[in-house]
Amino acid sequence: MNEQTQDIVIRTGGDPRHLEEFQAIREEINKINHPAQQEVNWKRIESLALAVFRRNGVDLQTSVYYALARFRSAGLAGFTEGCELLAGVIGADWERCWPENEMARIELLDWFNAKASTMLRTLSFEKKDLEALSRTENALKTLSDKLQQLPLRRVPRVENLQFFIRNTCQRLEQKAVQENVSQSAASEKMIWVPGGEDADNQCQPLDPGLTKRVTCALVGRDETASSPSVTSSPAVKKTRWIATGFFGGLFCSLLIALTAYYCYVVPMQKQLDEISSLPSGSALIWLSQPDIRTYARQIERLAKPSPFLPYTLAERSVMVASQTWPADPLQHSVTHQWKAQIQAGNDTDLTGQSYFIVQQQLQKLSDELIRQERSRGGLTISYLKTAVYQMQSSLNADVPLEELLRRLEDARQTGHPSPVSLMKQIDDRWDSLSRHYYLLVQKYKEQRQGERH
Repeated sequence: MNEQTQDIVIRTGGDPRHLEEFQAIREEINKINHPAQQEVNWKRIESLALAVFRRNGVDLQTSVYYALARFRSAGLAGFTEGCELLAGVIGADWERCWPENEMARIELLDWFNAKASTMLRTLSFEKKDLEALSRTENALKTLSDKLQQLPLRRVPRVENLQFFIRNTCQRLEQKAVQENVSQSAASEKMIWVPGGEDADNQCQPLDPGLTKRVTCALVGRDETASSPSVTSSPAVKKTRWIATGFFGGLFCSLLIALTAYYCYVVPMQKQLDEISSLPSGSALIWLSQPDIRTYARQIERLAKPSPFLPYTLAERSVMVASQTWPADPLQHSVTHQWKAQIQAGNDTDLTGQSYFIVQQQLQKLSDELIRQERSRGGLTISYLKTAVYQMQSSLNADVPLEELLRRLEDARQTGHPSPVSLMKQIDDRWDSLSRHYYLLVQKYKEQRQGERH
């Protein structure tokens, strides 16, 4: 925390919407999406958020605004403070913090993830930032682990920020190691000293008399004399042992490296290739290591996802778990729960039948009108009212997904806040349709396989 926040006792607060400071924060935040692109006063948001903390305690929404404001005003240090504050609020008081609605919390964290990711990619990091980056990664890991443990309908993608920070730390650490190695290589000098002799003696100048005696002995040697025998000195023997040990160690290291490569690296690469073949897996890999050369392919993959991809991944997970732990009680329990959930979706009547029912009722009314016209008869007002009432009842009993989306768009255009109940209804309907679509495709595949056999 900065010096302005040292006197604040952090406690969990409730709904801050009755405070003028919170309303002022909302006015500043709304400038982000304003058509006129008004400038947001982040310093004002920071001071207003501190005022809300003093008067009302800490809530999730104000904490998100404060974290972004500190990021804008103090850079990486401010972002670290904001992430640690969010980790404390979510890690300790998720059940009690405001807003109470689960979807509202998820939308807040997704919004924070998107804004913070955009701001982070505009920064350049140096070796001195490693400590702050490490603190930020620890806070994001705490936050992500807590969210993974909660029974949420959809987990916010906060781990993307954690992956980015971790990769940045690794790049800076590798760069620092390379710089240290290059500096050491440039500053050290190697002096060769023959084995078996003292280094200090090697540095002393030769005795002139000794040099003369050696020279005379060489010049005055009898040409007919036999060549002197050469014996291996201790220095030569020691050098040979050093060379043998060096090449032996090099061979052992190469053998260990090859074993590790084929036992660990190759299987890991196969797993990465399998993950990359899935849209969600390849998307996570690209986000952790963005590459402009594969950016177009990344967007193309995500633009054409399978609507029932989660169910396909779940079925593959069940198959792998059954093969890996065939006798494990936990595996049997989780697999049974999954099959029961799928079977419950299979037993549920398909939604979206209002169109078919109303079409039948209209056809029935049309046939009756034609029949009465041919017999020169007529239909009573009561009969027509009954037919119209039945059609309206059928439409109201099963509102199609397109109509729910139209209502959500209408609420957005009129400036109403996000209708949480309507969004939950859309999520439930979407999930139900995806599950039914997945089951129908699976049955179709089973039928085709049965026909082939």
